[in-house]
Amino acid sequence: MDMIFLLLEDYLTAMKTPIAVVGTACRFPGQVASPSQLWKLLSNPKDVLGDLDPKRLKLSSFHHENGGHHGATDVPNKSYLLGDDVDRFDAAFFNISAAEAEAMDPQQRILLETTYEALEAAGYTLEQMRGSFTAVFVGAMTSDYHDIQARDLDTISRWHATGTSPSVLSNRISYFFDLKGPSMTINTACSSSLVALHQAVQSLRTGDCTTAIVGGVNLLLDPEIYISHSHLHMLSPTSRCRMWDKDADGYARGEGCASVVIKTLDQALKDGDDIECIIRETAVNSDGRSAGITMPSAEAQAALIRETYERSGLDPVRDRCQFFECHGTGTQAGDPVEARAIQETFYPKDVVFSPDDKLYVGSIKTLIGHLEGCAGLAGLMKAMLCIKNRTITPNMLFDNLNPQITPFYDYLRVPTNAVPWPPVANGCPLRASVNSFGFGGTNAHAIIESYATSQSKVNVDCCQDSFGGPFTFSAHTPESLYDTIKQTARYVRSSEQVDLCNLAWTLSKRTVLPFKLTIAALGREELLENMDEAIEEYNSSKTCKEGQLPRKHPHEPLSIMGVFTGQGAQWAGMGRELLAACPIFRKSIERCERALANLHDGPSWSLQAELLADKSSSNLSSPAISQPVTTAIEIAIYDLLCASGLNVDVVVGHSSGEIVAAYALDMLSAEDCMKIAYYRGLHAKPNKSGGMLAVGLSYDDANELCSRPSFSGRIVVAASNGPTSTTLSGDYDAILEAKTLLDRLGGAVHGSQV
Repeated sequence: MDMIFLLLEDYLTAMKTPIAVVGTACRFPGQVASPSQLWKLLSNPKDVLGDLDPKRLKLSSFHHENGGHHGATDVPNKSYLLGDDVDRFDAAFFNISAAEAEAMDPQQRILLETTYEALEAAGYTLEQMRGSFTAVFVGAMTSDYHDIQARDLDTISRWHATGTSPSVLSNRISYFFDLKGPSMTINTACSSSLVALHQAVQSLRTGDCTTAIVGGVNLLLDPEIYISHSHLHMLSPTSRCRMWDKDADGYARGEGCASVVIKTLDQALKDGDDIECIIRETAVNSDGRSAGITMPSAEAQAALIRETYERSGLDPVRDRCQFFECHGTGTQAGDPVEARAIQETFYPKDVVFSPDDKLYVGSIKTLIGHLEGCAGLAGLMKAMLCIKNRTITPNMLFDNLNPQITPFYDYLRVPTNAVPWPPVANGCPLRASVNSFGFGGTNAHAIIESYATSQSKVNVDCCQDSFGGPFTFSAHTPESLYDTIKQTARYVRSSEQVDLCNLAWTLSKRTVLPFKLTIAALGREELLENMDEAIEEYNSSKTCKEGQLPRKHPHEPLSIMGVFTGQGAQWAGMGRELLAACPIFRKSIERCERALANLHDGPSWSLQAELLADKSSSNLSSPAISQPVTTAIEIAIYDLLCASGLNVDVVVGHSSGEIVAAYALDMLSAEDCMKIAYYRGLHAKPNKSGGMLAVGLSYDDANELCSRPSFSGRIVVAASNGPTSTTLSGDYDAILEAKTLLDRLGGAVHGSQV
């Protein structure tokens, strides 16, 4: 019985595990192609409503002033659009033939692209994802491309089934990236993508996967939804989403695609991921039998919000969020219901509140329209960016409060200008709620929070002007390679505050594609100069023979040898910049530091302090310090190379370098290496002075020299470094005598006292 209770306790704990967002990507109206571009639009909002290209959809042909007119819509030829290039797709990159790509729903294509970018943002390569226990959950509401193709069965493609089936929206992602977790497409209308997020969260918590990709997509290609939804009086005849405004007349349709990579917080910390925010809890419910199947229920919405907070251990009143991202479509039926649900949940009538105890509410739909199947993720990404930048961005199209909402507006506020994030108590996270509702009654809610890293930083000045990279670029074709370099140069020029260390790290975490170029640069100006030079060389070479273009990397990897040095190569300040700029290197040094600290007669000095010491205070000339420091440096460099995907095939070590060579072969642990190096250095204090001498003699000649009566028992051959390179060691006075003799005979010698 006790075991049952323990298992139940473990299960309940797992079901409350926080979820970390580790990568995001998006395509939204207003030429938004990344989260950073989305933030620019959110913080400086502008009208991004656009005209539909008649080559894509001639909506004006179906327009009628009466939205209920048979076969017509009262929506003008306007919507919130991605642009005219939704048909563009790099089929070769995804190993898809031109014929199959033509049969693919553009929603599949754009999902592949944003998923790749989200994984890239998370720092994961194609190779790392291949075969991983990763799930895919995609929310989508429409199948316009399928409907268009199915109208002419005589010309239907052989790839029509896989190209347009809603299930393949998610399955195509799992197939291309070779992901082994659950894969499903969810359609709950406008709440699809937030319901997909909920399913992904549950899948992670139950152990169905270790990583989950959540996608949402919506493209406007066909008039059917415009017509059918106009008949239900859902769509705005002015093509505007006026959340909570008295002139709200329905919602404006929009296009978009978003991908989010999530893990349990424990797994993300274990993997060293960059955590964008925390998903504290998600929940889903249904309106049940409301006034009509498309009529929302305030009771169901309020119950969902309360349930989500209570499941996460939060009190809706005491632990209320500071910002609420509403569904906020701008419909007369939906807006008052949502306002009532929010007011009743966070401000119950039996509790007295201060007049200043306000809750900011808003909706991204006022800026980019209602993205339908992608709407939930759009709201989530807005809330994430607001938390990250500690700013609540303004709503557009809010002039006068809808009178139906006035009874619920006592403590709620719609910001029409950007406002700083409300202050929170020490130790409390920034918190936001996100609503998303389907027109059939499926409601979803998510609570997200800021994440404060506790990672300690080494107090080192990482000078941008002394950072040399490397900056590694790769792409599927030469054209895309240099386009990537151009974009990066544009980004570096956009601000002098661009962190070159972070840029180099980000580039190093990307998939290495067939065409590659690496640039080294000491500082921002040299980097820009070298990138411009590379672009200019490429432009001039396009008319020349192919041999002058970047070389495609061979499929067979090159054999690599690792050579580990002994003593004599150390210098004050070595490893200082890596210690500051590279977490992997730093963690490896810290591990070596702990190994020394655990010795009963461990050192009184610190590895990190010695690496940070300047020349005047460095003790690297002492074998007791130089040997463990050199060993730790080489272990950390090897760990860094392995983390970068570089694997050595053969290793060789010289002198104390043999210790790290054994580490590279997994013959010794890092802890054992540090013990050997420490005691080797500690006991390298001879009772009388000794010396070493590098001589230009063969091994046999050196042995003959040492066996002379004047040197016998006083010097020996310490190492054979090459055919005519040998190291002698012995009593210091004998070493000096041997050096004098060899100098007189014309031999190459180099000595040092040990």
